Amino acid sequence: SYTLSLHDALPISCVYFFAVNLPLLFATIVLFSKDPFLKECKPNLRYFNWDAAKPLMSLGIKFFIIQIALLIINSSNEFLITNVLQMPDSVITYQKYYKVFYIFITAASLITGPIWGLVAKAHNEKNYEYIRKINKTLLFIDLIFCLGLICVIPLLQPFFNIWLGDNTINVDYFVVILFVVDCAIYISFLFLCSIANGLEALKTQLIFIVAGSVLKIPLFILLSR
Repeated sequence: SYTLSLHDALPISCVYFFAVNLPLLFATIVLFSKDPFLKECKPNLRYFNWDAAKPLMSLGIKFFIIQIALLIINSSNEFLITNVLQMPDSVITYQKYYKVFYIFITAASLITGPIWGLVAKAHNEKNYEYIRKINKTLLFIDLIFCLGLICVIPLLQPFFNIWLGDNTINVDYFVVILFVVDCAIYISFLFLCSIANGLEALKTQLIFIVAGSVLKIPLFILLSR
């Protein structure tokens, strides 16, 4: 197997950094310089208002902490399998399952993208009936996702056979059921959080997500003994 060294990774990281950020920087400069409306809206420290910024910064810090905690929860699995279970070969198997089920999570994330803004707008307008309609729609979509996850169970082995060919793996259906339950819970979490974020109701998810990020590694080590 090939191991990517720091020397090899540095050029790739630099290319990725510039490829992602330079177009955004260039587009920002062009838009604020050329667009007649945006010319009048150029960022300027003279317009900074601490009283207006304070509640926004408080909200932004909460979102930042939640995102860091989610990063720890979602990105530590391979590390734990390799370093705690001492089973690096199992990471490859885990990633095969993960790639299949991550499709559902990605699709759910795309759906929730505009929901946050719609809920925030309705909240500002005190249009709570509209928020209830959005919530009912999301619950229905959530049910469809759950049914889709269940349908994957009998189809996963044929899919692996086609996708992986001679390198196919035998599906462990206990593992598959765990993935289905995990994805179903996470997708429900995404839908509910899109409503909560629009309502700026962050306290509950902040407490539990941070607690989960703190407890995950110790609990993993304890339960793996």
